[in-house]
This record gives sequence, C-alpha cells and structure tokens, in this order.
Amino acid sequence: MKSRLKHGQIKWRYWIQKPSNVGYFFLAPTIVILLAISVFPLIYAINVSLHQYIISKPYLGKPWVGLGNYVRLFTDKDFYYSLRVTFLFALPAIAGEYFLGLCCALLLNRRIRGMGVIRTIIVMPMMIAPVVVGLMWKFMFDFDTGILNYFLRQFGFHPPNWLGDKNWAIPAIIITDIWQWTPLFTLLILAGLQSLPSEPFEAAKVDGASSWQIFTKITFPMLMPFMLIALLLRVIDVFRVFDKVFVMTGGGPGRVTVFISLFAYRQAFSFYYVSYGIAVAFIILIIITLFANLFINLFKRAE
Repeated sequence: MKSRLKHGQIKWRYWIQKPSNVGYFFLAPTIVILLAISVFPLIYAINVSLHQYIISKPYLGKPWVGLGNYVRLFTDKDFYYSLRVTFLFALPAIAGEYFLGLCCALLLNRRIRGMGVIRTIIVMPMMIAPVVVGLMWKFMFDFDTGILNYFLRQFGFHPPNWLGDKNWAIPAIIITDIWQWTPLFTLLILAGLQSLPSEPFEAAKVDGASSWQIFTKITFPMLMPFMLIALLLRVIDVFRVFDKVFVMTGGGPGRVTVFISLFAYRQAFSFYYVSYGIAVAFIILIIITLFANLFINLFKRAE
C-alpha cells in the first residue's frame, strides 16, 4: 500500500513538474471561472431566446417557440426604426471623432511647450464614466439653465430645446459622444504618427514634395492600420451605447432616440418580453461581428 502511494506521489510530482502541463494547471481555475461567467450565460441566453418568456406573467411558463422571436424581430417596424436611428447617430458621430482625432493627433505630434499638460487635458473626457458624461451634458443642454443656451442668448440667438426637440435630440447626443471619444482616435493616431519611420519623409523633402503631398501620399496611407483599429473599436462600441442616451433622453422625445440597445432594454425590462429582448441583443452581436470582420479584412489589406 505504501509503495503504491509513493508511486502515485512520484507520478503526481512528475506531472506537475512537466513544462507542458504546469501552465494548464495554473490556468485551470481561471478557465473554469471564465466559462462560468461567459459561456454558461451565453448558452442560457440562447435557450431563453428560443422560448416565449414574459417575466410579468410567470404562470404562462416558457413555451418553446423556436425561431419565433427572431421571425417577429424581422417583421417589427419598431426594430427597423431603432436600427435606422442608431445609424443616424453612429455615422456622423464616428466621422466627427475620426476627423477631429486626426487633427488633434497632427497638432500633438509637434514639439510644443507644455505638451504633456495639453495631452492630459485632451484625454480626460475618455476617462469619465459615460453616465457622468450623460448627466453633465444633460445639465449643459438644459433649455432654461444650461450653459450652452445661456451663451446663445447672450449672443442674441434663440436657443433650441436640445433634449426636448425631436430635431435636436440626436445632434445633442452626437456632440456628447464626439466630446467623449475623440481622444480615443487622437491617442491611437498619435501613437501611429510617432511610430512611423523617418526615411520616407526625408526622401520626400529631398525630392521637393509639399506638406500636403507628404501627408496624402505618405502619412495618411501609413496611418491607415491605426485608423482602422480606432474605427473598429468605435463601431463595436457605438452599437452598444446605452448609458448616455438613457440618462440624457431616456429614448425621447417620443421615441426619437430609441437606439437599438435601448430598444432591447425596453423589450426586456419595460415590456417584460425577456426572450424577445435577448433575441434583439443577439442580432446586435451579429451586426457587430459582421462589422468587425469587415474592418479586420480592411486592416489586413492596409498592412
């Protein structure tokens, strides 16, 4: 018996000491935790989306409907409206962040006194929690006491009701989003600028190229991978924007700012159609995955 135990201990020590197995031994707890908090909820959510589950009517049970929630989704006019509103917000917001981020990166790439302080100030909006950003800009956009309307009145303009007017609600959220996430483009493009080799630029100057020619023919093409990474991160995030919109407008006025993420939230937690809300969330995941694959292919071509 003692010899068997001793033999087993030797085998156990040998297994632990093998270089190929030690990593798995220490990673096992982390892998188990990740599976428990990611894979299991995902499988459970898929299962719920294939049933009809109304949380306010538990006595109805969870009858199997298969793809019924997804079929209903593609015939739901409110879903298409929320998707259209999301794109109306995403396109100008990302375009504005891209342009301003590029301009700021080009300015910060120069040697200016106090550049460290300037960079810190520019990055600060990205460090603030989205809920705090939403509350801050909600007060600034207030029709009666907001600082923006105060200055507009001082200059003789008739200020708009930013968050209460259907024509101004989405532009107000776009302005807020640009203010918060332009620093992300700035940081990534600035990192790209500082990593570019100097030889092509020196050769272009020797050949007599102008600053505009150097930017369009050398700088911009070489920055493309960094720009695509920034665009990918923002496209992924813009379809999940929820907190700022929920705090600033709650989807209003009416349903003007009911983005697709807020639409999924309302279905699950306002109307209590949990299975339908989860189906919307999976469609959002599919859309994000398609855009991610598109940008990854563009990134490979740019390289």
